[in-house]
Amino acid sequence: MSAAFHLASGRWRHSRPTRWRAMQAQAAQRAEGILSLGVGAPACVASIPMAADRPGIAGSVLRRWCRARMSPKDVLIAWDEWAVCAAGETSQPMVAVLDGLDAGESICRRAARVLADRSDCLIVASQHTADALGVEATFQAPMVPPTQVSPPAEGDDGQTIVVVLGEPRDVGVCGPLSYILGRLNLVVGRVQVRIAEGVADSESVRDMLRVLGLESVRTCTGDQANEMVRPGVLVWPACPPMASARALPIGPALHAWARGADLLLPASHPAGHVLDGCDGIVLQADTRPDAAVRAVLSRRERSNQTPPRDRGGEWHDSLSAAIASAVKLASVSADRVAQ
Repeated sequence: MSAAFHLASGRWRHSRPTRWRAMQAQAAQRAEGILSLGVGAPACVASIPMAADRPGIAGSVLRRWCRARMSPKDVLIAWDEWAVCAAGETSQPMVAVLDGLDAGESICRRAARVLADRSDCLIVASQHTADALGVEATFQAPMVPPTQVSPPAEGDDGQTIVVVLGEPRDVGVCGPLSYILGRLNLVVGRVQVRIAEGVADSESVRDMLRVLGLESVRTCTGDQANEMVRPGVLVWPACPPMASARALPIGPALHAWARGADLLLPASHPAGHVLDGCDGIVLQADTRPDAAVRAVLSRRERSNQTPPRDRGGEWHDSLSAAIASAVKLASVSADRVAQ
């Protein structure tokens, strides 16, 4: 039976924590090691140097490491575009697991060429990612780590708590949320807003909300924002403007919903295709702000509703099954090539 190692860029441990935790959970469940590209990370088997974000150089180092530590049938599981490019420099069979595209255009094009030329297995969280790469996916499974639902949130004096997620950093905006929160503050008052670092327009939105009369508006770290996500909280996953062609990850939004929060989803957010029809989801919140406000108020009236449980368990299981199948396919394919 072949072994496998999970490969990811260590720099995304903080800016893409949902993906990193999903990878850690899969590696722990399968008793497999983690390799970190560039920046080192805790509990990694090894760190592969990657100077100046150049995966070709990292690939040369990784190739030597693989020859010394892996058999020809052992599989590399690459969790981002840099990892795909670096793994493509080796002769190991590879499985790519991607949720959105974080890298620049040149790295994304290179990753797409690697996947097309080598015919490796590709697992995507949404068709949105596969379309952006221009490569056909082998499996589709959301990348959500195991979820525990916290007790319902209770703001000070019955405040409505709104959390803006900023994953990935410096990409999404929350400007359209200003109108919704201004209306909510007029109708119910006592709205508490926490905006994660890395939201591109956080400063201007914070100033606008204060002008609209919202006094409790603060910026927090990404980890602090994630810790506030629980039943009773409204979550806005920051999203690029609709004109952007960037492939956005759906994992952070799905993880927030799995933890019991209600979501206000912008029209261009790809998670809407997965969560359409689910309880606690307001779609097209940026283009239909009045309907979003009515939906939030209606949701508040059902305060006795039992907090949701295990919303995301099946997603974690489906990702596990997809990785197991892809690793088996990759190993069998490598065995046939060797023969």
